[in-house]
Amino acid sequence: MSINIGKILLNYRCKNGFSQFHICNGICSISNFSDYENEVKIPDILTLTYLLERIGYIPRGLIVYISKDSKRYIDWYLECNKRIQEGEYKKICDLYLQKVGHISMNQKIVKQFELYLKGIISEKNEENLASAEKYYYQALKCTCGDIENIPQCLMGYSELKIYWNYLNVCQLQGKDVNPQVEAIINYIYDSNWSDEQIAKILPTFTVLGCKNIKSFYNLDNVFVHLKDCLNLLVKTNSLNCIIDIYKYMIDVGKELQFGMDNYEVDLELLVEMYEDFNVKIEQDYSIFNESFMYEVVGNYLKNARKKKSISQEFLAEGICAVESYNRIENGRQPTKKKYESICKKLGIENRYYFDQISADTLETLKLKDNINTAINSKEYKDALYLIEKLKISLDLQRIIDKQYIKYQESRIFYMLKKISSEEYYEQLKEILGYTLNYAEICNPFHTYTLLETKIINNIIVQEYKLGRVDSAIKIAENMITTLSSPEYNSGRFYDLKKTKINLGKMLSDTGDVSNSLKLFFESINENLERKDSFQLEESLAEASFILLQQDIKKSIKLCHYAMLICKIYNKSVYYKKLQDYYCKQFGKN
Repeated sequence: MSINIGKILLNYRCKNGFSQFHICNGICSISNFSDYENEVKIPDILTLTYLLERIGYIPRGLIVYISKDSKRYIDWYLECNKRIQEGEYKKICDLYLQKVGHISMNQKIVKQFELYLKGIISEKNEENLASAEKYYYQALKCTCGDIENIPQCLMGYSELKIYWNYLNVCQLQGKDVNPQVEAIINYIYDSNWSDEQIAKILPTFTVLGCKNIKSFYNLDNVFVHLKDCLNLLVKTNSLNCIIDIYKYMIDVGKELQFGMDNYEVDLELLVEMYEDFNVKIEQDYSIFNESFMYEVVGNYLKNARKKKSISQEFLAEGICAVESYNRIENGRQPTKKKYESICKKLGIENRYYFDQISADTLETLKLKDNINTAINSKEYKDALYLIEKLKISLDLQRIIDKQYIKYQESRIFYMLKKISSEEYYEQLKEILGYTLNYAEICNPFHTYTLLETKIINNIIVQEYKLGRVDSAIKIAENMITTLSSPEYNSGRFYDLKKTKINLGKMLSDTGDVSNSLKLFFESINENLERKDSFQLEESLAEASFILLQQDIKKSIKLCHYAMLICKIYNKSVYYKKLQDYYCKQFGKN
């Protein structure tokens, strides 16, 4: 199943001295949690999300294989959160009435989300703060028990965001909530959560505390804390609450008689950028921790069966009735035993939770993340050292582990110029071939893993560099169509974004500036709406370059935005390139 959820939970619990009750309290029974640890049962996606949130780490890009009914619920859940995130609160009433029922998922969490939606409706549509407070309180009690003792129990991201909603409406009614805010901030600092998880929640509570700044720490501590939040956002490429963080830093800095002129200039430009792209500047009320990707089990099995040209009758023989198998392909979740038998007969992995590597400890998953961070920071020697360390934890006889290691090593050797573009291109095709033949790229019967999409993105770039322009554009267009389809979801954001940027650059170079500009503007809006600065400066810079011949004022403005993002997020090399470009084109410093 790629990552062993049971062992990850067990190893984490034993290492940190937690009881089963301490982690699962309010989410599931101890007996169910024990079955998860012992691999007797597989937790549903809602249960797994809450359990992993409580230990502070969710693998980015984890693919979850679920039934069609579960997918239907998740689609509704995502749509609700998207509307909340975009401030379209009136649509939440209609969505609430369309809620999906009769699903085999954690009913405590399902009920919690419904109460949370009622709180949003009361607060935002009916402007009934007392009613909203009641619903948020009831929502919290679904998994957190007595909220007066928060945060003495473990809480995850989704639970903390509901708690934030609760404290926010309490504050709006004139109540001092800063003692609770400070307790949560201390809880987050004392946790061993990943930086990405902390960046999603710490700035949110910090801004809430700053709204009543007189009762929130002292000014010196507040400024240091705001600065820490900003550094965390920079480290994780997050835009979460960045405008509010800047505003409060400026206000507090002036009170302390610090020079804040540069921050004021940056803030003015940040606000202007959001307004230019018509993205609302307000607190995100949504609770979804968007790190997973979702695939329907039936589609995975059907695609594998069709690739091997096997009939349903042949595959079902000796395992189950043909009618029963047909229902699985049409969306029903198979039993654990039946699923494993079907996968064995097809010669594929029985996937429940699929990552880029196989792992049974958080340390292994975090080591993978550290390798990616080192490569992205161009610290290639460190990355190679970490790869050797990771090899000890992996089974290199397993295809996915071998594919991941070979891909990262090849990528580093290319960056170090130890191999040519042609050699790198051939190696990428060979590495992809462990799980997917090059000729089968864009095969409608293939379910792409995250690692495959990364490799394909690199193949696209190398084909373009090697002059195979038509092939590169065709693959990029097909991959965007595939990854944008309902079978995939927004968990593919990062690799879909890379593909869009690559295609945008190629279309621009070949003269199709209209479609190129459309891709870059889509990409910029996605960044701002998702509060994620990943490659934002590239999209802004490329759009600026395209508009140079069409609208010089807008071109200059976009270049300013790109340099601002580089400045804030310490992208010094790219900043220098933009600065040189700006001086050359516009004759200004």
